[in-house]
Order: sequence, then structure tokens, then C-alpha cells
Amino acid sequence: MKKYIIMLLLVLPMKSQALVGIMDGPINCNHKELRGHCQSLRWEELVPEKQVSLHGTHVAGIVSGKTKGIYKNSGVIGYQLFYMYGTRGPYVWLGDYITHTGKTLEEEAIIDGKRRGVTVMNQSYGNGPWVPASTIALWSRHGTMTFVRAGGNDGSYITADADIPGNVILVGAVDKNNKITYWSNAPGEQYKYHWVMAPGQSILSADENNGYIHMSGTSMAAPYVSGIVGELHDRYPQYRHNPGETKRIILTTATDLGAPGVDALYGYGLVNRNKAVLTLGRNTHKPPKVVPEKEVPYVDPCASRDRCFSGFGFQFVPGLDGELGIPNMKYSFTPEFSLKYLDWETPALSFSKNGFNITMAYSRVEDQPEVYYSPMLSAGASYFKEWDVSKKSQLSFETTIPMFTFDGYASWDDERIDYEQDPDYNIWLRWKGTL
Repeated sequence: MKKYIIMLLLVLPMKSQALVGIMDGPINCNHKELRGHCQSLRWEELVPEKQVSLHGTHVAGIVSGKTKGIYKNSGVIGYQLFYMYGTRGPYVWLGDYITHTGKTLEEEAIIDGKRRGVTVMNQSYGNGPWVPASTIALWSRHGTMTFVRAGGNDGSYITADADIPGNVILVGAVDKNNKITYWSNAPGEQYKYHWVMAPGQSILSADENNGYIHMSGTSMAAPYVSGIVGELHDRYPQYRHNPGETKRIILTTATDLGAPGVDALYGYGLVNRNKAVLTLGRNTHKPPKVVPEKEVPYVDPCASRDRCFSGFGFQFVPGLDGELGIPNMKYSFTPEFSLKYLDWETPALSFSKNGFNITMAYSRVEDQPEVYYSPMLSAGASYFKEWDVSKKSQLSFETTIPMFTFDGYASWDDERIDYEQDPDYNIWLRWKGTL
């Protein structure tokens, strides 16, 4: 049974890292930019000998080059879809070859990538300004994969045989002044909501001969976006198999170019790595959990007030598995006012009296490389009141405002995201008893 085999035996990153797939010409993974975090695979039946290409190597260097990459040292897996007659061509397209499985080689690459943990596929190739129905069907069949497709270099508006699926990002190219290049295709009115721009003119990256070269094209713009997607999937693993939300973040955090709003020339505008990372950080942030006093017992270690420090106690808080972990500490300044910890690590001030509880806490988002998170002030409140309706029944009123963040921010270079968010309100009126 013929399968993709490893062209260059190299050590891949840990399995927990998101991987970027590159469907292209064969990659020189021995290049110093790529060595140690790159594999280049070929279908042995069609390509019995090891090959390398300028185009595939250059694209891989843009994604993950150690010094030139958009997301340096990220794991990449290359899938050879072109037979090379020389490292820079001519070449022959192999993607339509039907394998023993009855699927095309292009689809086999996607299937293999999914098995290995690839979460985004870069496609720096195409049919000029035209997207055929077969390509759209391929994207649709693999809806859990994010695809990044070069828009083409015909200086034209694209056309497609069907609607572009929600897991596909189309990419055009801008020059050094963030103006669309004269040769980059554009989305037009019909496809502008799938389109984003990235640098694509005179991009320096690895070549096939262990050196460097400047190249231009939407082929260079697409891996810029793929590298950002790979970074998002590394930082926020819950989005690895959510291409629709991944695409939405990439598009809606882009810096507007051209006419205000989403337009037929630039789509959403210039992809913005920093804003995308910060925005996903805000979207995934969860304020610390408020543990109502009435649900968690405190144990006062002072059997006698004249023999120990009054007001100190332990709060036993169940963990996610339901077991009691290390006790939480609490110090009561007064019977109503106390200092304690939420989630074993977040300091909080709490006031409780006559069924009313309010808690304020300072928390931090988990640190990420290069991103600064300010301490974030959060608050939550609850109120509980119960009445005896009869000897056999009771009526209770309960309202809660779960912990929400109303002050804090994250920043990266010149991008900043505020963490202010509106609270949620929950109200219950309950009756219990026997008739």
C-alpha cells in the first residue's frame, strides 16, 4: 500500500503543538531556517527520488523560518503536489492523480495532515482567478480544517463555481506601502467577505540552496496568514478544529484598507497578527469563579479565641473532579468583611451580611510570550432570602451576578484590547414543600 513517506527524517515538535501543512513543491527542510521543525513528504509511487523546490521552501520559511518566519519555529509538514524537473521548474501538477484509495493526491494530503495534527493548510497554488467546483467540494468535505488559499496573480477579480465555504480564507497581496499590488487578484463584491490582505511583494525567505531570496506573489502573502493561524491555534488550542471562528477572528481583526469597511478591492484589509491574538485572548478569558459563602463551609482552627489568631480559617473548595483539594485560606477582619482566595490563587475581598454577598478580586490572564496583561479587577454578587410559607413549605429568592471583569487590558506593541465586559444576571424564585 503506497502512502506518503518521509522525504527528510527530522524530529517534529511535541504533539501538543499545532502544525501548519504546506501543499506545494517539496521543501528543503535542511535549511537552517527550517531544520528541526519541518518535514517534507512525498508520494513514493509518483516521486521515487527526493526533490526540493524553491517555491515550497520559500513558502515554508515565511510560515516558520527561525529568523524570517511570521511564527518562528512552528511545526510545518510539507506535501509535495508538484513533480520537479529542476528546483525552480519546470514542474508538473500531481494533485489530480487518483490514488489506490480512489481519492486524489491533493485530498490524500489533507487526510494525512488531519491524522498528524495539522490544523491549517496553506495552498499557494490555484487556477488563476477561477476557483473550480472540485476545489470548493474538497474544502467542504474537510470542514474541520482551516484552508488559506493564495488569491492569484492575474490582476483580476476572482470567480468561483459555488459559494466559498466558511473554513477558507482567501488572500491578496499588498506592497511595502500597504497598497494592493498591480498583479494581485481581488475579491470583488461577491467574495469580499472571505478575503484578507498580507505582504506579498519582495518577501525575503529561504531558498532551496540553503540561502535566501526575495520573491513576490500571493503565494508569499498566503503563508503569512497561515503562520498567524498556526500561532492562534498554538496559543488557543480550543480553536484548532473551529475553522469558522478562526476565520472570523482573522478577518474581523484586520486593519481596514481602501474604502471604509469591507470592500471589493481589499476585503477586510491587512491581516493583523497582534490584534487577532489579543482578541482571542479576550474572548477566551473567564473571570475567577465566585464561591458563595453559603455553599462552602469554613473551619475556624481557633478552638479558643485566647489561644490563637482570631479570624483566620480554612475554606474547603471542591475541585473540578469533586474532591477537596488544598484548603483555601480566609481572614475575617469583621464578621462581614474578609480577605480570601478564589480558585486557590486569586486574592479577593468579600462582604457578606443578611444573605447579601459581594466579592471583588484582582486576577491575571495566563501569560503568553510578548503579550502584556494588566491585573484585572473583577466583581460578582449574590443575594439569598428564604421565607416560611407554611410549616410544610418554603419560598426562596436568589439572584446572582457572576464574576465579571470591569477593568483590565492586554497589549502587544501598538495594539491594545480592553477586557471590560457586561455582567450576567440570574434570578430564581423557588418554592419547595409538600401539598
